[in-house]
Amino acid sequence: NSDLADLLKNSGAGCCVEPGDVDSLVCGIKREYLKWKTGHMHRSNSRKYVLENAAKDHCVHKYLITFREAVK
Repeated sequence: NSDLADLLKNSGAGCCVEPGDVDSLVCGIKREYLKWKTGHMHRSNSRKYVLENAAKDHCVHKYLITFREAVK
């Protein structure tokens, strides 16, 4: 239950496990690898998320909108 966990789930870029839960981490790595290997998860999911949500142009645009709203 964190912003990072939500980001991973919503973007399809990976999985999230509880801190210190080694067994879940191993299972998660295996599960994600099998999804990638069988074509059910594309390596481009992470890149796509970054381009749509964290790329420089996108972040600058969001900053400008926030700034403009703050100075109104």
